[in-house]
Amino acid sequence: MDKRYEVYALADRHFYETPDRLARGGQEAAQGAAAHLYETARRPVPEDWEAARIGDWLTMTPLGPDGEPLPATPRRRAGLLRGATGPALLLLRQYEWTGRAEWLQAAAVALRRDLESCVTREGGALEVDEGWRTLPYLGDGSAGIGMVLDDLVAQAPEVAGEFGPARSGVLTAATSRFYAQPGLFQGRAGMILHLGRTTEPGATADRLSGPDRRTRLVRDGLRGPTRLPRPPDDAAVHGPRHRNGRVPAGAQP
Repeated sequence: MDKRYEVYALADRHFYETPDRLARGGQEAAQGAAAHLYETARRPVPEDWEAARIGDWLTMTPLGPDGEPLPATPRRRAGLLRGATGPALLLLRQYEWTGRAEWLQAAAVALRRDLESCVTREGGALEVDEGWRTLPYLGDGSAGIGMVLDDLVAQAPEVAGEFGPARSGVLTAATSRFYAQPGLFQGRAGMILHLGRTTEPGATADRLSGPDRRTRLVRDGLRGPTRLPRPPDDAAVHGPRHRNGRVPAGAQP
């Protein structure tokens, strides 16, 4: 069990799944002796919640008025990979190719749908609410939503006012000093990508600079005019290209 994960759990008072024992094995550990528990596992169980230890994890379940655990209800997924933001990106690219306003309008509708699944946390960070946790990340969290919102506003400046608070909240979520994972879709790298391309007015050089390595990376070159990938303009004519950029034989129009 990674001690750093416990730090993440401690930092979030709404985190209800946490490491349990400090080490496997040993009779005291198996009995859950306090000396062998993570700090998070020693916290008092919140009112109207039930705690249970499953393997190396301590989980907590909300209770209903009758004192029984509430049934798990499926939540609508949100974000770039599993929510409506991915389709919104497709619709936005369709608008860029065709210029037809209905594609742009449909992209805005899809993004509004995912924003309905977000909550604003203490400090102003906008994150996707999964019920038992909130996520700021690129794949399933708010950073992916914010990236596509930036692209939408670039094509439709008239919606900047409507989506301004959401973009500002995503920026706050992407400037935290700690993320549990390092990866692109579920960690720090995704935050770097968002901060390196965002056009949110609050993303000033002063705000994105500081002692943290992530902000130094942004300051040192990731703030260029990058965007989510799209095919080259002549792809519809020539089809796929080789890595050297040449058109395959027989593909010339």
